Amino acid sequence: SHDQIQRASYLLVPEEERAAFHLKIGRSLRDWSSSEEMNSFLFIMMDQMHRGSSCISDHEEKIGLSRLSLKAGQMACGMSAFLPAAAYLKCGIGLLVDEDWDLHRSLCFDLYNLCAETECILGDFDDMKIHLEDALKRAHTLQERLRPNLTLVQSLGSQGCVIDAINTGLSVMIQLGEPFPHILTETSTKKDIMMTQSLLRTKSEEELVQLQVMVDGEKQQTMKFLHILTLYIFAEHPKYFPMIVCRMVRLSLLHGICKESAFGFAIYGVVLIGFLDDTAGGYRIGKVAIDIMNKFQAQENLAKVYAVVHGFLSPWAEPIQVTLPPLKHAIEVGLATGDTEWAMTASHIYAGTALFSGQALGPLALEMKQHKKNMLEYKQHFVEQVQKPVLQTVLNLVGPSSDPTKLFDEEMDENNRHNHAHALHLHYRMWLEFLFGDYQRAWKTRDMIQGEHGESMLRFIHVCNHIFYTGLTALALARKEGKHAYTDCIDDSIKKMKKWAASTPWNCGHKLELLHAENAYLEGDEDGAAKAYDSAIALAANNSFLHEQGLALERAGVFYFERQKCDIALEFFRKAHDCYTQWGACSKAAHVQVTYL
Repeated sequence: SHDQIQRASYLLVPEEERAAFHLKIGRSLRDWSSSEEMNSFLFIMMDQMHRGSSCISDHEEKIGLSRLSLKAGQMACGMSAFLPAAAYLKCGIGLLVDEDWDLHRSLCFDLYNLCAETECILGDFDDMKIHLEDALKRAHTLQERLRPNLTLVQSLGSQGCVIDAINTGLSVMIQLGEPFPHILTETSTKKDIMMTQSLLRTKSEEELVQLQVMVDGEKQQTMKFLHILTLYIFAEHPKYFPMIVCRMVRLSLLHGICKESAFGFAIYGVVLIGFLDDTAGGYRIGKVAIDIMNKFQAQENLAKVYAVVHGFLSPWAEPIQVTLPPLKHAIEVGLATGDTEWAMTASHIYAGTALFSGQALGPLALEMKQHKKNMLEYKQHFVEQVQKPVLQTVLNLVGPSSDPTKLFDEEMDENNRHNHAHALHLHYRMWLEFLFGDYQRAWKTRDMIQGEHGESMLRFIHVCNHIFYTGLTALALARKEGKHAYTDCIDDSIKKMKKWAASTPWNCGHKLELLHAENAYLEGDEDGAAKAYDSAIALAANNSFLHEQGLALERAGVFYFERQKCDIALEFFRKAHDCYTQWGACSKAAHVQVTYL
């Protein structure tokens, strides 16, 4: 074959002459190619010249090759070929000597910084650390320290060293003239939000997209650090979250918009919903964020913008199932553009959304296990830790599990105290405790969530389901113990669900009807309860919430069973069993079988 002939010809060249042979080919391509041909043949040229670089004695030629190596690395990164990009950049670095940091300073920083960034994307944190330390050691000014510090913050967060990432980033904020207070009060947080709201009210949504472009270099750098820090602050210090987000929005309003502004406005939607209870405003600002991202053609920011808009904002107005395709798209684009952290964050958000939208658990478990492999491959330990309680919940539902309400075993240890992972752990544990009939434990877990992590519950699926299952737990306990101790909680759950059902009836209508049914039963209105159960079952079925269709059928079965209408109850329990089986929750189907059938 042609390859065999080529191989045989190559072996005719003596081994000691091969490096010079490769260099000769590379030099010919370099010297005789036009600028257009140079771009076409750049990777071939680099391969040949790097193989022969040991034969280069002229240091100026080595510098020229280093510049071409940087260009090849940049081009490879633009094609999402991060592994060969790192190889080109490392070869370029290998041609430098100490004196080049004085004579060719910009080239040295560009090579070291891009190489470290590429290694961060690949999860090669050991080599990245070496290149970052060299760049930081050689840096004399704040401007020279900013880029390596940005990579350092992101790498620390990705590896799960979230506190170190936050501290490093905030120290840079001080140097950039954007310090944050050490002591934060509820009053100062509200003041910050109100200040931002006042500025926003002076602009229409169209005017926000048409704001002037940010030109202040230090403010641009500030935006870059803030948009990386936001995720870690949200996870570890949620009380500071509104202040970080408000700063991004105010910088954009006062100094112009940049690529990072799209994420700033998107995440501000979370503040509007979570702290001002403005679901409509949060949804609208999410649309603004996407328009700004498209204006800058910032595909590199799509993963984080889509993850926030479709994971946090859209479900307050749109059917939750509609958000799944854009979240999948965020995963794909994030991996393609090198935003592995937010690609994996989007996969985490996708998993929780799919779980609470009633997607089949078997295929979902397979997807989540593949995402876990990706997280480990790219060494995204922070997101992998946060994902554990979600995956373990799915595995417990699919079964078998010695105790499906306990979130340990295959995926995690229940003693995991990572702040956000622990908040999610409690959230999913409470859900399982209610599903499997342990109402007392569910109520205790609810109290822990309220006491420890109330401010962490900002996603629609967590806020809505926490209120929903809190209300159902309170109603179940009130029937056993008397309603006096649970009246306020029941009323609050129904009030909030009624408001949400008005803005997103698809996602919340059946939940509201089930709360009404349980409450009517508690109040002795048996006819009203029967009608509300039927309505909840029908709405859940029509809107594809298979798991909550099963739940409504099960609760209706309990209602009829306790009224001594056993034949009707058995029919509801059988249908509930069928729904849980179709959903793929074998352990829950078995629970219904053992408990009621």
